[in-house]
Parts: sequence; C-alpha cells; structure tokens
Amino acid sequence: MNPAQETASQHYNDQRKRTFLFSRMTVILSMAVLVVALGVNIFVLTSAKSNTLKSNAYSDTTSPQNLPALPQGCSYQKAANGLAVVCPTPTPTPLATIPISVSLPKLPDSCSIQTSASGSAIQCSTPNTPIPTIPVTFPTNCTATPQADIAACKNGEGKFVAVPLPALPDGCSYGLQGTKDYVSCTAQ
Repeated sequence: MNPAQETASQHYNDQRKRTFLFSRMTVILSMAVLVVALGVNIFVLTSAKSNTLKSNAYSDTTSPQNLPALPQGCSYQKAANGLAVVCPTPTPTPLATIPISVSLPKLPDSCSIQTSASGSAIQCSTPNTPIPTIPVTFPTNCTATPQADIAACKNGEGKFVAVPLPALPDGCSYGLQGTKDYVSCTAQ
C-alpha cells in the first residue's frame, strides 16, 4: 500500500476530529461574543438611567430653564426652600339651573304634608306607616348620576352639566337603585 494513500476510515476519523474541535470552538467563541454584547448593553442601559435621574430641582443655583415644563397657567416662584410650583385655583363651575320637577309618592290617608317656618315635613298619625317609593322621572335630556340628589343634563351646547334635584320635605330623600333615582319617604 502506498504511504501517500490513506484508507477511508483513517481519513474519516481525522476529519471527524477536526470537525468536532471546530464546532466546539465555534460554540465557545459565540458564547463569548454574546456575553460581551450583553455586558455592553447592561452598561449602556444603567448609565442611561443614571443620567435621566439627575435633577437640578434642589440646588441653590436652580434656574427655571433646567426644570420641566409646567401646565398652562402655572409658574415657578421662589420659596423659602428653593422654588415652588404655583397654579391658579380653578373656579368651581356653578350648577346648571335646568328645571326638574319631582313628584312625591301618594301618601296614605293617615299621612299629610305639614308646612312650617322651618320647611315642610311628612306627618303620619300612626308610626311606621308604609309609604310607597316612586322613581324620579327625568326630562329626555337628563340622566341619573352616582350622586342621588344630582342629575346630569345636556345644556344648550350639548355638554353634560350637573343639575341639583329639588329639595324634598323632611322625611323624604333621594336614593339610587341601579341606574335610577327614587324618592322614598318615611313617616315621622
């Protein structure tokens, strides 16, 4: 046999050893590159976070140019400890005066509404007289709200405004059951 020639099994074993070593070296090198890339990304992210947390809000040389922008109408003013944010207080919007009429439940014969200088009240000759509960009927442009004595009505501009329900005699109150307002009265 010619020494320059090798058998197929010898060639295969040598080639397999080189391929096995090359694949392991490729995996190790790839892992090293990934670890370095991960380290660089973590370093960049943590350094970016520390830069954004820096604030000039509490220093003696604070100037409004270094501070964040404020909503419309607010401004920075000098205070004892540095700067303070001052915003105008909103004026409360008045409740709308859309008329809503509420009817009282039909009173039993033993009950009546008594009017005095302090207001009106339901008086019954026998205590614990049951008085029916009736729903409040709203105009088509009004709906009940989570607050039992206030309705939400559309004004002329199509915006919803809060409208107080009329005052009730003593012993009567508004109640919310589900999505409807009710008038319930108790005998006094």
